[in-house]
Amino acid sequence: MPKYGAHAFVWVGDWNTESGNQAIKAAAKTGFDFIEIPLLKPDEFDAPAHLQALKAAGIGAVASTVLPRNAHIPLQPARAKQFLITCLDKLEAVGGTYLCGCIGFAHGYLTGSPPRPDERQAVVDTLGEVAHEAKKRGMTLGFECCNRYETYIYNTLADSQATVKAIRANGV
Repeated sequence: MPKYGAHAFVWVGDWNTESGNQAIKAAAKTGFDFIEIPLLKPDEFDAPAHLQALKAAGIGAVASTVLPRNAHIPLQPARAKQFLITCLDKLEAVGGTYLCGCIGFAHGYLTGSPPRPDERQAVVDTLGEVAHEAKKRGMTLGFECCNRYETYIYNTLADSQATVKAIRANGV
């Protein structure tokens, strides 16, 4: 049976412990099966409080994120990997198994040039490591591409598909 959910920003403009728990209650009251949590600041994410709210509401959670500007994979692959692993940790702590969003690049980071092969390879390598960790946890990643005004590195489905295929070719 299909399950339905909505992004928390339908109800709140920012996610913190209080507003997040309000969004969880609102999603349940509206009749959704899950809520999409904007996991933009995983270090500040109050997993125990949100897990309690999700259980009380009787709904599940998925999460979306955006790499911060200081964790753009081509420039800071280790920082990006740590950020995404922290997102997996927090999502796992609330029982979620799906993380999606701008996980391959920092949203809004533009160079004025097309992506170089080494930049794309850094994404394949880094996300391959994150995907391996997600797989061990029974979690799924969703890779988002954006328009040319939001990123220079992944603007087409073909480019994104090539990256996903390259990651899968590495055994993930």
